[in-house]
This record gives sequence, C-alpha cells and structure tokens, in this order.
Amino acid sequence: MPTISIMRELVELGCILRIYTGDEIKDIFNKVSADIQLYPCYSNIFTEEIEYSDFFKKWYSSLSASVIMRRYLFQVLRESVIEFAPDFIIYDQAASWGQDYSEFLQIPNICLITGYAFSNDILERDGDIIQMEYLGMKGMSHEDRLTEIRKLNRSLQMNHSIYGCNELCLEDFFLRSGQLNIVLYLREFQMRVDSFDNSFQFLGQWYGKEEMNYDDSITQFMKGKKCIYVSLGSDHNQNIEFYKSLLHFSENCQYAFIISAGTENQEDAIRKLIPANKKDSVYLSRFVPQLQVLENAVMFITHGGTSSVMQAVQFKIPMLVVPQQIDEFLIARQIKILHIGDSLYDDEFKSISQLQFCHIVDKLIHCPVIRENLMFLHDKSITTHEINPSSKHILSFVEQSGN
Repeated sequence: MPTISIMRELVELGCILRIYTGDEIKDIFNKVSADIQLYPCYSNIFTEEIEYSDFFKKWYSSLSASVIMRRYLFQVLRESVIEFAPDFIIYDQAASWGQDYSEFLQIPNICLITGYAFSNDILERDGDIIQMEYLGMKGMSHEDRLTEIRKLNRSLQMNHSIYGCNELCLEDFFLRSGQLNIVLYLREFQMRVDSFDNSFQFLGQWYGKEEMNYDDSITQFMKGKKCIYVSLGSDHNQNIEFYKSLLHFSENCQYAFIISAGTENQEDAIRKLIPANKKDSVYLSRFVPQLQVLENAVMFITHGGTSSVMQAVQFKIPMLVVPQQIDEFLIARQIKILHIGDSLYDDEFKSISQLQFCHIVDKLIHCPVIRENLMFLHDKSITTHEINPSSKHILSFVEQSGN
C-alpha cells in the first residue's frame, strides 16, 4: 500500500501522525509508528423505499462512502479530531470527509489519489471512454448509457437529500480534489495530463529494500525458473473462472507460475485446478510478498491496480493486464498506449486458446521495445522519487501554506 510508505517517511521526518481507518484494514498500518483510530461503521445507509437501478447498485459502495459517509464521519469524529489539533490533514479520495475537517479547522489538506485522476476536460472530451471503460458500460448504446446515468443521479438526489448532502451527481464523484493532490502514478499514465493545474503532482511510487518482505520458500521455488507472477489484487481474487483459464493455459507453457490467492478458501479452490504436469511449476499461496517476486519475475499478470503497475515499472516487468474494476480499465488502456504491456478484458482472457496465451506471453517477455519503454519509466520513477518524494513535497506545501 503506497500510503504506508508516505506515512512512514513523514514519521521519519518528525511528524506525529494519527491515522483514522476501518477495522478491516487496521493491521496494515501497524508498520507505521502512529496513533491508530478506528472509525465506526454505519450500516443501512440508504432507505429501502428507493428503487435502485442495476447500474446504481454497482456503484453503491463507492458513492455511499464518498458522499453519505463523508457527512456521517464528519459528525462522529469531530471531538477526536479537534482534540488531536492537527496542523494538516492527508486523506484519500474515499475519505473526503478529511477535506471537510481541513476547512472546518482552517488547515491545509492533501489528497492522495491512489486511483485515477479526472479533470473537467477529460469528462467533457472523453465521456464515451469514461462511461465504457471506467463505469463498466461497455456494450451499451450512447443513449442507454445516458439514461442509466440520469437514473443514477435521480437516485442519488433522492437519497442524499435525506442526509442533507449537497453533492448530488455522478460528476462530483470524479472531480474530488484537495488543495494539493499527490497522484501515485507518473504523468505518462494520465489521460490529458496537461488539463491539470499545479495542484496535481504526479509523483508515482518507489519502494525501498525496507519495504520488502522475503519468503525463503519462494526464493527456493524461483531458482532456475522463469516465473510469471499472477495477482488480481485484494478485492478480486475470488474470480475462480480466471484462475481456471490461467491454469488451463499453463499446461503447455514453458514458464512457472507464482499465484497470490488472497484467502485460504480461494487457495484451496485454485489448488484443485492445477494440472498434474504443473504441480512442480506452480507456487500458490494465500499471501505472496509481491516486491520479492517482481524483483525476479519475467512477467506480471495483474488486475492493473496503481500500486501493482508502479511496482512492475520499478522492476521493469512487462504486464498483461486483466482489469476488474473502474480505474484499472483506464490504466490498462494507458499501458497499451505506453507499450509496456498488453491488456485483455476478463471475458477475452477466458476465451483465448492455449496457443494464443503462449504467443502473448512470449511476445511480452521478449519484445525489445517494451523493455526499452519500461527502462525509461523505471528511470523516471527513480528521478522523481529522489528529487521530490511525496513526503517532502507534502511538508513543503504545508510550510508554504503557513502552518
């Protein structure tokens, strides 16, 4: 998680941190010397009287977190935040209540953009791409897409008015930003990057040796093998049909595979799919130390999450992206444009043949242009991190703001 690296750097630079997080991810922040505070969950956010569209249901969690939870958490955490008396507030796009507190306390705010950044120019000029790739409306006609968005906005308006919220349309979800916005990927990955002002800094991510965990069993497995690393991230590792296709492709593939399963149940389900002739060339585990594997892998099959992509760039690993949700479709698109990998929709991946899979893999691993482009972005990442790491950029901004 890139925010952990930034938090750790801020502590090393003398900052005293208080981190508000949900119970489900609190253990991640144990690596940071900070005061960890859990915020309460709020169930039954929407009333049952509203008739939802299928499209709205798909966006339920993101929209409720960004709008309703914003107002709710601003109320319930007020005493705690005032007691801590922060000099500045850092928040990610899903925790935009942090912006409300910065305005309430009149202190600087910094938004960490861990997903994709949007501008009015992108929404106006690339509406079709956003609707199909980001919102998951591929295959629908233009008119049907607009109809669904109108239905969604009506539902938002009806529900949000109950809670006194002002942000009532889908566009507000895209255009969330702070006084300073740290984008955790490089400028090259951004559509229409020139449409952003200087409050957006595309600083990417860089992971030092202190961020890496090592597993001796993986070291032993990788010896003498050319390994492809496979991970769909923490949110989508339940896609068992994906792994069924992957392991079918592996039967006639010369490479070994390291698969991050995510959960014990998923690991058991995937293990049953491993072909008899690949038992010794498939490493499967609930948790895989990703940086260690990418340091020595020859290719990465990934969902296209921001952190995963930037880690692949750091280790100059070509990618086959099989995007699963929202931002990942746009990032997959940029990876093809940058020519540092390829991408397939989930249904496309499952429909290719063993021969086609082997051809895609060999092409990605051996293409000199892909290697050259990865080297360029790798060097750009190093330079960006050394000259202006996110933590120092944040503190410089706070100092210039007068706090």
